[in-house]
Amino acid sequence: MKNTTLTRILAAFVLAGAIAGSYAENPVRLDNAGRLVIGDIRFSADFWDGKRNFIQGRDKEWRVTDRKNDDSGQWWREGLLSLPQDAPVPFTSQLKQSAPGVFTYDMTVDKTTRDFSFRTSLPGDVFVGRCFRLDDQELTLPLEKDQVEIFSGKAGNIVIPCRDGVATLECKDAINVRIHDYRPRPNHFSMLLSMPKVTPERSRLSLAVTYQRYQATPLDLRRAANMGFTDDTADDGVGGWTDQGPENDLRMLPTGRQRFRGTDFAIIDPQSNDGKSCIALAGAARTCFPASAAVELADAPRGNWLFLLHASAWGSSSQDLGHIVVTYQDGDKQDIPVRYGSDVGNWRCPGACENGEVVWTGENRSAFVGLYRSAYPLANKPIKGIAFKSSVHAVWLIVAASVGEHRPPRDMSAPFYIVANEDWQPIDFAKDVEPGSVMDFSWRLDAPAGKYGPVRIRNGRFVFNERPNQPLRFYGTNLCSGGPYTSKEWAERLADRIAAYGFNVLRLHHHDGGMVMKDNTTRLNPETIDQLDYLIHCLKQRGIYITTDLYISRRLPKGEIPEYPDVLSDITAYKAMFWLLDSVWHNWRNYCENYLNHVNPYTGMTIKDDPALISISIINEGNIKSCWAANAFTRKLYEERFQAWLTHHQLDDQGVPEQRNRLFERFLTETYEKRFAQMTSFLREQGVRCPLSDQNMGTTLKLSQMRRLYDYTDNHGYSSHPRFAAKSWQLPSLVTQRSAIGSPLSLL
Repeated sequence: MKNTTLTRILAAFVLAGAIAGSYAENPVRLDNAGRLVIGDIRFSADFWDGKRNFIQGRDKEWRVTDRKNDDSGQWWREGLLSLPQDAPVPFTSQLKQSAPGVFTYDMTVDKTTRDFSFRTSLPGDVFVGRCFRLDDQELTLPLEKDQVEIFSGKAGNIVIPCRDGVATLECKDAINVRIHDYRPRPNHFSMLLSMPKVTPERSRLSLAVTYQRYQATPLDLRRAANMGFTDDTADDGVGGWTDQGPENDLRMLPTGRQRFRGTDFAIIDPQSNDGKSCIALAGAARTCFPASAAVELADAPRGNWLFLLHASAWGSSSQDLGHIVVTYQDGDKQDIPVRYGSDVGNWRCPGACENGEVVWTGENRSAFVGLYRSAYPLANKPIKGIAFKSSVHAVWLIVAASVGEHRPPRDMSAPFYIVANEDWQPIDFAKDVEPGSVMDFSWRLDAPAGKYGPVRIRNGRFVFNERPNQPLRFYGTNLCSGGPYTSKEWAERLADRIAAYGFNVLRLHHHDGGMVMKDNTTRLNPETIDQLDYLIHCLKQRGIYITTDLYISRRLPKGEIPEYPDVLSDITAYKAMFWLLDSVWHNWRNYCENYLNHVNPYTGMTIKDDPALISISIINEGNIKSCWAANAFTRKLYEERFQAWLTHHQLDDQGVPEQRNRLFERFLTETYEKRFAQMTSFLREQGVRCPLSDQNMGTTLKLSQMRRLYDYTDNHGYSSHPRFAAKSWQLPSLVTQRSAIGSPLSLL
């Protein structure tokens, strides 16, 4: 008996949950208070007494006394409304479904002469920029507020773009409609519909409601797919994804039918398609990828819009990412340009573009990643086939494509302004710390830097030569690009600021291009090297040590490297050629000789002899496996040298890709280690005594083996790598709001 009772109770709970779930999943429904819910908006009856609103949903005033839902698609609520100085008056709300997505709604308030309206609040950060239709008039909610009243007039047909579909409200007779902009306080738009009087004591609003979900037909790209999402071995030419190894792939992306922001996509399961799940097209960093892919579409889909789920890798200064060529069954062709930075951006640390909304995000072992949805207008006629053609600048990664009748609205970013008032007070954002204040951490420093002699490594720890039993910890920041090149006054101020922050080391970074002559980048620029010298002097006085690299982003004029046919502005190409070309090796040596042997007039010594220099990471992020295919020139160079290496060693890959990859990795390792031995020997001959390191990014097993040669390992992890709103490496910049603590850095 007890078991039977328990079974009935559990069954009742399960049934109630199933019913509640079915109603919750219906995009059009009545909530428990009797309010009309359509997609992501909610309508409420409302009365304004001249002082405040009496909005449906407040239990003390709009008290529901009875509610019914049934499986035939009917919702019904009745209750009593309490108004000031009035006896409670009855209200009813009813919703009936006559077909999928088709409803009739009726709201009645009886036994009162008061006037009522039907209203909804539209969140400003969601609905800004969306286009409504009122009869034949289109109305776009403005990005910036101009005036409170946006629309006031009559309409009998109202079309509302919701996030997942289009809602249409239709009245038999036109009613008064008002749309207001109440931003920024509160941050919403308001839509009010009048509830007509059918008798002096009855207000009634009857609506025909339709809701059409955005529909999109996924295109079958399986035959064009050439990459999987998972990559177990970096730079083997096999992939998948960007061929950067298990730290940096897209294995976490869900496959199968997926709906992202109102668009349906079919993401290929690689296990059902011979390991292939996406299209990866060539860019300068991956010229081994195919430059194009095409597929015939047997089902001849059609629609007004083509939706692409895609991303790019290794961004380019060129906006020309590639083209989409749509071939229709009548023989017509449509060429659609795809623009980097406007239609799509980088898959790592993604940010929205003009026609590229980030609709899916995830995390791999090294970064926050995402995919973009771009929309392109089509001629609405049957499609025979579609082709994707890369311009071979950035790598183009195509995950899925669909066609549909309607374009879902994208979430817009409206300008947001804060002005001084009683809630917001201006603050002088002074970066200089008050000396001796609680925020002044300069007391942690032991000035001057270098007082205990140069840094050495003992038992796996940094120590000073004259304090060998006291392990060291360094905590600091980067000073990049033009930062070191400033007036003496600002150098003093900057050094004070860095000391007050408690930093005891500064990394000079991306500064090498600023300290040399433009016509010969191995020669020092007297003006800027003097500025750098004085800054180092100021830092040293305050107990701040220095670490740096000997190649970061020094860009060379045409002719400085004889074999290279153009201006060498591609820093990754310089790094790639450095390991193979003696001309680049000598260019680097000449620069280093001039820099390392230059005497700083303010410290009285060269940088190589200064004990304030704690370490050098020789070539910044110059990992040979990551940079060898920087562009077509370097890729050809490496392929030719590899073939010569095979011949010299009498080796044959026997036409087996896996064997060729193993041999190529051996070739890269031998090439790198030969040059690394030359680098360290040269630097020691120059008198450099500080610890040396190299290949300062990545965590593969092969890197761990190669790093056995280093004095210490320097590795880079990014929680918020710089992104820029307009031009690359130019302000304004964009800053993520994600926690650095929770971001995967993949340092170990």
